Amino acid sequence: NIIIAVERLKHIKEMSSGKFYEDALFSLFLENVIEERRVKPLNVTPIYCKTSRTVQCTVCDKYKKTLVQSNKLTNEDLHLKAVTLSAGTIQYKVRFSMSTYISSAPEKNGQPVCLGISNSNLYIACSQSGDSSPVLLLKEVNGPLNTIKADDPNEYDSLLFFRKETGTAYSTFESVKYPGWF
Repeated sequence: NIIIAVERLKHIKEMSSGKFYEDALFSLFLENVIEERRVKPLNVTPIYCKTSRTVQCTVCDKYKKTLVQSNKLTNEDLHLKAVTLSAGTIQYKVRFSMSTYISSAPEKNGQPVCLGISNSNLYIACSQSGDSSPVLLLKEVNGPLNTIKADDPNEYDSLLFFRKETGTAYSTFESVKYPGWF
């Protein structure tokens, strides 16, 4: 291909300079020098790495129900409830630290994030038992979550959600492990 390109360059050199010369040279490179190759993507297990960006936030649903810790309202075991708060009960809102992640594979589903209750080691997880539908629950995590691999043996991938902005101040969350849920 290179020899053919050099021979054709001799022909182009005889042409006058200008736009025609540039077009001919460009066509020569496209036809003879640049090779088209088909690239097949590898099926690689994605790895999610934590970034330095963490945002403090609260979470509510489309009905304006806010997540609160149940044990703050009653003497039950710790879990989250979605309730409509009235004036004077704002202190029961759960504050979250939303940590952002980047993926080793291109993501078109949104920004990977983890939602942890601020000043604790509890995270929202999407989990499934048997054939039942996935559910949200709190999972205790000891240690940092700097890197999370899909199909993680400790099931840390259940802590990851794709965040999509749906307005100026609104986001939706979809489980990374269970697409289509939450």
